Amino acid sequence: MDVVAPYYFFDRKSDPERERELVRERRQLPAHEHRLFCARCRRVITTQDQRITVNGSHDHHCTNPHGLEFHIGCFGEAPGCGASGAATMEYTWFHGYAWRMAHCAQCQTHLGWLFGSPTDSFYGLILDRLTTSNQ
Repeated sequence: MDVVAPYYFFDRKSDPERERELVRERRQLPAHEHRLFCARCRRVITTQDQRITVNGSHDHHCTNPHGLEFHIGCFGEAPGCGASGAATMEYTWFHGYAWRMAHCAQCQTHLGWLFGSPTDSFYGLILDRLTTSNQ
């Protein structure tokens, strides 16, 4: 009777190499399940994968000088947005970040703000102006 030797498989890649490979694989997956659309015209604005944490949280409740309240989420990229106006530090919600208005590049609906510092930028998008449905 032949005895089958067990096979042991191991990955010679280092942890950082394995992590880079996993990130590449995730980027190759179809992103349509994670897309976020403009609630008005259904243009793709960003994806759930672009969610980031700023000041310890992804979402923030902010009030502007006129008393209007906004529930925003922070996103690293939002290719479906355009930004307008000169960047200003006046009344910024994020210390060290100037802001500009962010709008849907298709229908021009105000979707939030593009926040920028000398070394970084992110979008603060009004969550109830985004949808997961393209219908």
